[in-house]
Amino acid sequence: MVNNFMSDWAISSQLIIDEAEKMGIKNRILSKKNNFFLLEKEGKKVYFKSVDCGLNSAFGLKISNNKELTYIFAESNDIRVPKSIYIDRENYNSINLENLDIDFPVISKPVNGAHGDGVSLDLNNFEDLKRGLDFSFQDKSVYRVVVQEQIEGEDHRIIVLNGKVEAVTKRIPPYVKGDGNSSIKELIDKENNNPLRGIGGDHDAPMSNIKVDSELEKYLEAQGYSMDYVLEKDKEIFVRQNANLSSGGLALDLTDIIHPEVKKQAEKIATLAGLGFCGVDFFCKDISMGIKKGGGAIIEINATPGIRMHHFPSKGKSRNLAKKIIEAIF
Repeated sequence: MVNNFMSDWAISSQLIIDEAEKMGIKNRILSKKNNFFLLEKEGKKVYFKSVDCGLNSAFGLKISNNKELTYIFAESNDIRVPKSIYIDRENYNSINLENLDIDFPVISKPVNGAHGDGVSLDLNNFEDLKRGLDFSFQDKSVYRVVVQEQIEGEDHRIIVLNGKVEAVTKRIPPYVKGDGNSSIKELIDKENNNPLRGIGGDHDAPMSNIKVDSELEKYLEAQGYSMDYVLEKDKEIFVRQNANLSSGGLALDLTDIIHPEVKKQAEKIATLAGLGFCGVDFFCKDISMGIKKGGGAIIEINATPGIRMHHFPSKGKSRNLAKKIIEAIF
């Protein structure tokens, strides 16, 4: 059972193993380091690499692994995505940014990035844009960055399994609550000692540690705070701009209130791309409102979405995706 959250491998893998045991399905861990294991029932063997068990097509993987292809594919199928412009590393320094046809605010992010790495939000002018692009290109593996209209609203992860939405969470940035005595640094340290949090990038606990880096410090500074500031009692502030779970974000289950229009869009792109199991990231003000009324757009697709946030939401009903995945293959 998942009672040691700080295990050597991802909690998503352990959740599937635990559920398989409950269902009487044989299982064997082949490589903990690589999150590689086997389930077997009535002579049928299915290999897993964490949540990946062969439900996704090679075409779907190519689409989901490249944000530029995701947006082109979505637009060609009348699926709402943000207006985007692409900038290559090789000609970045020769571009006059002020000649770009963009309306602020925008965001910038690598087309081949993941886990929120290299992403900058709330870029409100060309000076901000230059800073965001410099930040994205700091990683030498980044060859192209997308500059994109910033969709107003909040970040939602929609899980689609075999063409049907099975779980929805709203992801919110990590925050701290003041006690009138502790600095923001001390409040973050205290929250990171929460036994339900673990090492951020490893996805080995129900929640990740709040990642402390220059990006966090710059975000605090933009709000008029520093790490040494003693936060007033009961005052709450976000300490990161990004809601990504790997850097400490929280998840609220909203599965029961997703609007049919939003559900249809998520199911459509997953099915057309040949993705039997994926996470569709959707930005909107209120996911219970339709797209026509409330707006919103698909931001990206993740072909290997972690399931821990759905099993262990910070608030709301737990969704047993491990069981649904197993039922889908046996």
